[in-house]
Amino acid sequence: MRNSVPKHILFLCLSVFSLLIYTFPTFAKTESIQLPVPGQGVKKALLASLIGDDKYPAIVFMHGGAIRDKGVSTSSLNSRLSNFASLGFIVLAPVRDTKKGCCNGDEAIMEGIATANQSSEYLASLPNVDKSRICLVGFSEGALISMWVMSEPNNFSSAVIMSPSNQCGMKRAGSKNYCGAKLIESGKVQKVTKNVIVTLGDEDRKPHQKTANGFSKLLGTKTEIMKGNHKSFLKPRKDISAVVLEHCLK
Repeated sequence: MRNSVPKHILFLCLSVFSLLIYTFPTFAKTESIQLPVPGQGVKKALLASLIGDDKYPAIVFMHGGAIRDKGVSTSSLNSRLSNFASLGFIVLAPVRDTKKGCCNGDEAIMEGIATANQSSEYLASLPNVDKSRICLVGFSEGALISMWVMSEPNNFSSAVIMSPSNQCGMKRAGSKNYCGAKLIESGKVQKVTKNVIVTLGDEDRKPHQKTANGFSKLLGTKTEIMKGNHKSFLKPRKDISAVVLEHCLK
C-alpha cells in the first residue's frame, strides 16, 4: 500500500505554491489631480494607483468634515490611501472645500454627493479600473454623504459607511434637509439594493449610534461594532481593512 500525504499537509503545500505563483499588485504612488465636478467647480483629489496591466477594483474615499471645515492637511489622507492601495485597490480621495461656517450642512452634503458621483465616473474612465467593482467608503460626514449617494441612482457596486455623522443640530455643519434623520425618514434607505455595510465604534456618541443603527435597520443588516471612538476611524485599522476586503470585492 502506497504512503499517502495527509490532507492538511497537501492543502498547506498547495496554498504556499499558490502564493508563490500569484503576482500581487504593486502600489505605485499617490498623486494630486484636478477633478472637475459639474456645478461645484474643480476639486483637488488624491489618486493612489497600482502598477500592472490588470483591471483592479477601486475605492472612492469620502473624508470627514474636519478636513473640509478645519483645513486639516490632506497629507492625513495619504496613510488611508496607501492602506487601501496595499489591499489591491486603486483609490481616489476627492477633497471637499465647502467654506467653514454654521449650518452649512446642506451645501456641504450636496457638494459631497456631486463629488462622489463624479469620482466614480473618473475612476471608470481609467483603463486599469474594473468598472463593475467601484466601492464607496466614507467616514463621519463623508459616511453620511455616502449613504445619501447609495440611496439614489449611482454607479457604485457597494459601500462601507464608517461611523456616520448625524448633523441635524443647527450648529457647525448642521443640515436642515440632508441630516441623518431626514435620510432615515425619506424612505430611500430601505430601497437600496446594493451591498452596504455600516460600522460603528463601541465608544461612539449617541448621535452616531442612532444614525448608524437607523441605517442598518432600514438596510436589513446588522451594524458592525468595533472597538474605539469616532476618532479611532481616522487612521487605517486592520478590522476596517478586513471589512473593505469582504464587502468592496462583492
